[in-house]
Amino acid sequence: MSRALVPALVLALVPAVLAIALSGCAGGVAGVYRYAVHLQWDRYPQPIKAVAVMEDRGVTGPMTLTAASPALDCKGTYAQSGTQSRGTWTFACADGVRASGSYELGVSSGNGVGTDHEGKRILMAFSR
Repeated sequence: MSRALVPALVLALVPAVLAIALSGCAGGVAGVYRYAVHLQWDRYPQPIKAVAVMEDRGVTGPMTLTAASPALDCKGTYAQSGTQSRGTWTFACADGVRASGSYELGVSSGNGVGTDHEGKRILMAFSR
C-alpha cells in the first residue's frame, strides 16, 4: 500500500472504528449505549457514580443519567457537532435541576464539562 494512501485510509476508518468501539449495547438493543459516569458536581460535596444511557439516532438522541446516591433521575438529549467525537448535552432532572454542557469522546471513554441552572460546575468522565 502506498504511503500516501495510509492517512486517507485512517481518516476514512475513524467513523467505523468509533461505531465499533461504542457498540457496547445495553440490554442487547443495537444503538443503545451504556456508560459508567463519574461526576464532580459543585452542587454535591462528594463525587457521584452514575450511569448514562444514550440512544443512537444519528447526530442527536435521547439520554438518561441516573445515580443511587444522591438520587439522580435525569432525562435529556445529546447532539454531535461536526465530528463524531465532540458534542453537547442537556438534561432536566426529576428534582427540577437543569444542566447543559459539552463532551469529547474517545475510543472507549470521554469527558465533559457543563453547568447547572444555578451556575454550579459539572465535570464528568465516562467509559464503557
